[in-house]
Amino acid sequence: MLEQQRRGETHRRTGLLVAVMAGLLWTAMPTTAQAGQLDKALLTHSSDILDFLHRNKYRNVGILPFQVKKGTRKASYNAAPLAVNLTNRLETALLVTLDEEETNLNIIHDATKTANQQGVGAYMTSAAAFDRLFKTSYPLGFGTRKVQPSAFLTGIVENTGDRAKTKVTIVAFDAKSRSTGKLRMRQVKQFTVDTDRPLLSDLGYSYALSMTAMRRAYDGKARTKMALSLVARRDQNGDNNPGNGGSNAYTPDNIAGFAFEVLYDGVKQDVKPLQGAAQGQRGQTFQVGNAAADAQVEFALTRNVEDARTYGVLIAVNGESLWNKENADPPIVCRKWVYAPERRGTRDIFKGFYTGLEGKNLLKFKSLTAEESVARAQEMGNKAGWIDVVVFVSKEGPPGPGGEPEMLISLRGGLKGKRPANLATYQKRLLAVNRLKHRVRIVAKRTTSGLLVHDAEPIEGFKIPEAELNNPEELARIKIRYWGTDEVAPEMLIAK
Repeated sequence: MLEQQRRGETHRRTGLLVAVMAGLLWTAMPTTAQAGQLDKALLTHSSDILDFLHRNKYRNVGILPFQVKKGTRKASYNAAPLAVNLTNRLETALLVTLDEEETNLNIIHDATKTANQQGVGAYMTSAAAFDRLFKTSYPLGFGTRKVQPSAFLTGIVENTGDRAKTKVTIVAFDAKSRSTGKLRMRQVKQFTVDTDRPLLSDLGYSYALSMTAMRRAYDGKARTKMALSLVARRDQNGDNNPGNGGSNAYTPDNIAGFAFEVLYDGVKQDVKPLQGAAQGQRGQTFQVGNAAADAQVEFALTRNVEDARTYGVLIAVNGESLWNKENADPPIVCRKWVYAPERRGTRDIFKGFYTGLEGKNLLKFKSLTAEESVARAQEMGNKAGWIDVVVFVSKEGPPGPGGEPEMLISLRGGLKGKRPANLATYQKRLLAVNRLKHRVRIVAKRTTSGLLVHDAEPIEGFKIPEAELNNPEELARIKIRYWGTDEVAPEMLIAK
C-alpha cells in the first residue's frame, strides 16, 4: 500500500512516490529539505516592509514582477522565473505577518494577473498605462471585495560575481510617482541572502553535480558551493571545464546521465539554450518552439548512466509534477520516477499527468490555441510555460555530515478551491499550505499557441508499481521554456 503524504507538527511533507511506464517505478518515503534562504529572508523582513506601508498610509498594496540581473547581463523581467514567482512569495510573507486586526492595510492578490487581464500595458513607459494600473480594481485573496490600489511594490534581484550572494531590493511607487514625467520609486527594503540551490533554480540556472559531490565527505553546503562555482564558470565564461564537483552533463540530452526529449506529433523538437537578452550569453535555461494547437505533445526520458545507483526524476509542467499534479516546489518533497540500474537504455514516454497507479489514470496533454493559451496563462500565473526536469540520486546509508537538514521553509504554496471568507481564514490556510508553524512578525502577452493543459477526463494508462528511492539528493536540474513572453521591459529607475 502506498504511503500517503501527511503533515505533522514538524510541518515536513512525507511520502515520496515513484512510478512506471512499462517498468518505471515510483517511490514512497519520508524526506526533509534545507530551508529556502530567500523565503526565510522574506519572512524576516516582512515586518519592516509592512511598517513602511503603514508610515506612508497606503491602504491597498499590490506586488508586480521584479527585474532580475544575472552576471553581467542587463536586468530584465524576462531573465528568470523568479521575476514573477517572487511576487506571490512576497505577497504570502506579508499576509502571514499582517496582524489579523489590522484592517487599514490590504494586500492585493496576484495584481499581475488582474493587470494583464485588464490590458493595463507597459506602465513604466506609458502614462496612459500607468493611469490604468491605478484605476483598475483588484481582488483580495479572500471574500469577494475588489479595491483600487494605493501603491505597488516591485524591485530588482541581483546575482552577480561568484553567485554566492543574491541581493534583493524592494521598492514602492504610488499614483504620484510619475508626476515629473518619469516613474520614480522609493526604496523600501534591501537585503542579501546566501544563494542556495532552490534559488539557483529560481534564477533560471541549470547545473549537474558529479558523482564525486555525492560522497559522504560532502554535505549540503559543500554541494551548493560546487553548484555555485559551476554556474558562475559556465555563465560568465562559457567554460566547458566544470572543475571539482561539477559535471559537463546539464543539457537536455544529458542531464547527469538522463536524456530528455520534447515530442510534438511524435517528432523530437530542438531544445536550445535560452539566449540572454542583452549580450546573447547563455543563461543555462533552455527553450523549445511552441506546439501547434491540438498537437500531440509527449515527453521521453531515458536513463543512460551506467553506474549501479538508483536515480529518481521529477518532471513538471507549469509548476505541476506529472505525478498527480503535485506542486513541484520544492522538488525534494515530491514523488519521483525511479530508475534502477537495470532500466538503463529504456526510453519512457510521458503523455500527460498520471493520477493513480492503474486504470484510468492518464490525463493527456492538450495544446491550446494562441487565444486560449493567453487566457489560461493568466489563470496559472508565474509557472505557465515552463518545463522542469530534476534528477536525484539515491545515497546509501544515513545523511552525511552536518546532522539533520534544517526544516523546510517555503512561501510557494498557493491556495486552491473555495476562496476564504475573511483574512483570518486566509492566513490560516496560507500557513498550512506553506508548512509554517508560526506567523513571523506587467508583462506583454505573447500570442502564440502551445500552452499545455490536460484533457478533462482521464483515459486508460498503465499499471504503476512502487519502488524505493532511499535518501535522495538532488544531482541536476534544467528548466525549459516552451511558452511565454519575449519582450524585455525597460530598466527601473530607483530614487535614492
